[in-house]
Formats: sequence, structure tokens, C-alpha cells
Amino acid sequence: MGRLHPDFTRVYELSGICHHMMFETRIVREMFEMVEENGNKPFWQIFLEKVEPWLRHGFGSGASEYELYFNYVCKFHSDEIEVRELSWENVRKLDFCKELNYISHHHFNRE
Repeated sequence: MGRLHPDFTRVYELSGICHHMMFETRIVREMFEMVEENGNKPFWQIFLEKVEPWLRHGFGSGASEYELYFNYVCKFHSDEIEVRELSWENVRKLDFCKELNYISHHHFNRE
């Protein structure tokens, strides 16, 4: 994160990587503008340049848009969010009786 902009730091003890996330356009634009003003290039170009070369060739994950956005929002927009734990499950069938916040029913995992 810090490679994109010196003010981008991890600010929450848990990972921001999750099953799904809603991104607010105005915050994404704001984040992009900070990076572009600092690097004098389009965000996408800076983002790709900052990923470790060995990671760009399929040897792991060099960046996470979820982690970047999550920590950015926690740092610069903490008054607008609430971090909460959700109960969820990957299911094979839609005939379940559990109290969950959400489920995933992937095509490859269906019966």
C-alpha cells in the first residue's frame, strides 16, 4: 500500500480481504486522485508498476484491491463506516436452515 502513496498504511488489525465488497465511487476516485497526484501517472499504471515483479509472474498475490480500499476507508473515512463480522457459508444446496448474513452458492460447488 505504501508503494502507491506514503499515506496508505494498514490501519486495522484484521484483513480487509473478504468474499464481497461494495465500493463507493467517490471514495475510489479520491483514492485514485491521491495516487495520481503523487505519481504523475494514471492510477492503473502506478498500481501495476508497484507490484513486486516476481508476483506479477504468477508466484503469489502482490496486491489486493480489497485490502487497499478497506484500509483507505478505515483511515480517511472512519466516520462513514462500521466494521462488523458477518456469518456466512459456502453452500451446495439452497435448502438450509441456518441464521446467516449471506451465503455463496457457486456454480462449481452445486449439487
